[in-house]
Amino acid sequence: MYNKLIRTNMKVDKYIFVKNRNLRCLGIVILLIFCLHLNVVRAVNKEKTKTVTGLVRDAHTKEPISAARISVIHGKASATTDEKGVFKIDVSSKTAFLHVSAFEYNVREYSIQGKDSIVIDLYSDIFTNYYKVIDGYNGTVDNSTLPASAKEANDLSKSSAISADEAIQTELGGDVRTISRSGVAGIGASLFIRGLNSLNLNAQPLFIVDGVILDNLYDVKSIHEGFFSNPLDNIDVNDIESITVMKDGASIYGSKAANGVVLIKTKRAKDMVTKISLNMMTGITTIPSTIPVMNGNDYKTYVTNILGTSGLTNDEISQQPYLNDNTARSTYNIYHNNTNWNNQIYQTGLTNSYSINVSGGDEKALYYFSMGYTGNNGVVKSTDMQRYNLRWNADVNLSKLITLSINTLYSNINRKLVDDGVNNYTSPTWLSLIKSPFLSPNTFTSLGEKTTGYAFTDVFNVGNPSAIIDFSNNTLKQNTFNIGLKPVLHFSPVFSLSEQFNYNLNKTTENYYRPYLYTTPIFILGIGNSYNERINQVMRNNSLFSDTRLNFEKQFDRFNRLTAFIGTRYLFDYYESDYIDGHNSLSNSSTDLVGSFTNLYTSGINDLTKSISNYMNVDYSYDNRYLLNTAMSIDG
Repeated sequence: MYNKLIRTNMKVDKYIFVKNRNLRCLGIVILLIFCLHLNVVRAVNKEKTKTVTGLVRDAHTKEPISAARISVIHGKASATTDEKGVFKIDVSSKTAFLHVSAFEYNVREYSIQGKDSIVIDLYSDIFTNYYKVIDGYNGTVDNSTLPASAKEANDLSKSSAISADEAIQTELGGDVRTISRSGVAGIGASLFIRGLNSLNLNAQPLFIVDGVILDNLYDVKSIHEGFFSNPLDNIDVNDIESITVMKDGASIYGSKAANGVVLIKTKRAKDMVTKISLNMMTGITTIPSTIPVMNGNDYKTYVTNILGTSGLTNDEISQQPYLNDNTARSTYNIYHNNTNWNNQIYQTGLTNSYSINVSGGDEKALYYFSMGYTGNNGVVKSTDMQRYNLRWNADVNLSKLITLSINTLYSNINRKLVDDGVNNYTSPTWLSLIKSPFLSPNTFTSLGEKTTGYAFTDVFNVGNPSAIIDFSNNTLKQNTFNIGLKPVLHFSPVFSLSEQFNYNLNKTTENYYRPYLYTTPIFILGIGNSYNERINQVMRNNSLFSDTRLNFEKQFDRFNRLTAFIGTRYLFDYYESDYIDGHNSLSNSSTDLVGSFTNLYTSGINDLTKSISNYMNVDYSYDNRYLLNTAMSIDG
């Protein structure tokens, strides 16, 4: 046994010796590569500078551009063109990149590729600029160093959009597939960046506002049919600095970003100069074009043909009140009309938006303050929206090492709504398509005179869309408050530590009423026929967000640049809703739930979600042409 142990130990020692020898060899190889790299870098740095002569001109007219600014990327040399568009600049590398900019022209990056004389064409700034700085996951980055999966819109000053997703639909429609939810102002659109695949049964992208993950409430159901809650509606488009759409975000934000990421950055003060801006916008929305429908006479012919297949005789068919042409009958005027029901429910929509913002500051702090109002009268009669919003962003220098960013938001939204979509009971837009055109929205006296009163549900069991619009009492009130703090400690020239904290409170109150006599009764199991209905729902959403991040950024020399960050992210979300409905008050004047309605039903939701993510990202650039990126995220 003792001999066997000795032999075994000898084998182990031999294995350790071999392993250590291999490690020493590997270390020597790495050292040689490192030394070789240093020698190469030194050799490159010792290259003699050369003078490059160039001409900057307009790409369309070929006319020279004066006062164009040229600089070497990651270098110190710079130059300016003369009145003939000519410049001279000293470069230390045959592969140097030049950064060229001029007034009213797009920026361009140009590689000299060892040439002594070059010609650079610049394009007007009315075209999309490829060589620009955009907002990424960790601050601004050069668009030319990103993959084609990132697009940005940063000029929304002329946009007529009310919400951010509407702005995406108009500004980035080529990169994001959008489907408008309806014609309701501010309801937004469904966005599809990576198609309809998802791990969480949700194809919508992840929204990030000023670095904070936003709950898009995609699983929250409104009591108003056809209406969707849109959290982006709380942000005034005039307060948005830029919107960046990125198809690949799972490596940083985990499975939540499997469908892409939308980064929204709000405006902040850029300098100490006090600036006051006033924005006013007025727009109209025309009456929508609908599918063609039959007039009164055509519909009578259609009904006659249908009744002919029902087994009724010709005499029985002719005695139907809507087919009897005897003018002496008291019901003649009721069934002999030619009503265009679209004209009864649609109108020209009007939108007004006003906002004022002030920015400025001093050496200690910069601030941005804005307040605005948006009002809309919808294309469906009686529908409207009013939004009031306040925003205050600030950047404070607490000391030489510590800075603090503050984001605050308050918004108040009030809406009047009606049901929308394919609904045979309460959707005026749908009923206007199926309602008989030979009927009138109003009643008639026994003498055949039209009154101002509304007609009840007709003989075809179809409700009156005009009466539904007038008697429905459907409202939505939403209040949102948000505050965010981000202190940053710059404890060295290359290292910084940040902690982003954000609290968001959203409260929404919805009221709904289905009128009596003007809608078709609905059979409900356990209740029977429901002739009218009253619903109330209150929803509260509290969110806490924390993101702790260590950043590293260093330009080692003219060629080597390294940017990295590592962090942990915590998200706490509590959603609560209270719901109550009642039926059959049998009166349009008694709409109080307590005391007027029967069969009261209550329910609610208490949903608590907590998540934590650990993530890291490393970007390495050599000579601004060879790029290496690695990222990782772990969700829990």
